[in-house]
Amino acid sequence: MFCIRTEGDLFSRISTLFATIGVLTAAIVYFLPPPAGASPVVMHAAALMLFTVALWATGAVPEYITSLLFFLLAVVLAVASPQVVFSSFASATMWLVLGGLIIAEAVGATGLGRRFAGVLFERFVGSYAALMVAVAFGSARFGKRKLHCFDVSH
Repeated sequence: MFCIRTEGDLFSRISTLFATIGVLTAAIVYFLPPPAGASPVVMHAAALMLFTVALWATGAVPEYITSLLFFLLAVVLAVASPQVVFSSFASATMWLVLGGLIIAEAVGATGLGRRFAGVLFERFVGSYAALMVAVAFGSARFGKRKLHCFDVSH
């Protein structure tokens, strides 16, 4: 369901106001004539970017809705062909990042991250330096199992 967040507090109202201004500005940019020597697609792409950034920055619409609207409007407004718009989904890097985001959300939702941090704080609460050493060794333990040290004192 498509909905705009309206909790009623001042931040929410200001956010909705700026989102509305951003969307209206994007609509104006969409209908402006392109600069000399440029294609109308340039203005359509600029309007799409302004629209998307306005909604992402204000949070007036949930981020996943904004992202889906970006892809939909990029195809509908003929900013690029569907093959170009959706080509990033064929990249292994995109799936790696998406997998990392899903794992990070799961770690946060289950409380595993908080539990792991609690164990570190209990054992290495003596000093900040001890905590940083624990984080470095913990990262090495769960990473490549090697600790790479670099001399950064110049």
